[in-house]
Amino acid sequence: MDVDYKITKDVSADDVIQLLAEEGVSWLGTDTSWVEPSLRGAYCFVGAYWNGRLIGMAQALSDTSSHAYVHQVIVSKSVRGKGVGKKMVSMLLDYLQEQGIDWIRLICDPELEEFYGDLRFKKTEELVMIYEAPEKS
Repeated sequence: MDVDYKITKDVSADDVIQLLAEEGVSWLGTDTSWVEPSLRGAYCFVGAYWNGRLIGMAQALSDTSSHAYVHQVIVSKSVRGKGVGKKMVSMLLDYLQEQGIDWIRLICDPELEEFYGDLRFKKTEELVMIYEAPEKS
């Protein structure tokens, strides 16, 4: 399988929406207007392409000087387990470190602890809290 990996700012929102929809991402919803601004606001985006089709993505948000968060890592089910995710995250981490950013965090589901552990992420004792906005009337 010949996968083309790119660190880019030139990514199609339509390609990302298609990948998210194909993978059944539950939080995608029907309003996809947030995708384009999310891509523009990312500090770094790594795309994995096979035959010109986006099959994986990894995105980081950053303060541009020292801190970054791995925001999204999504790999098409058809290529999971073939190293695509690890390659994208490795590229993302290398890029961030080349920019002088070495405080890198992420939030992940418990079943991904081993995946990220293999990439040198360590579980912390920090508490993760999520803001719940009041419902709009």
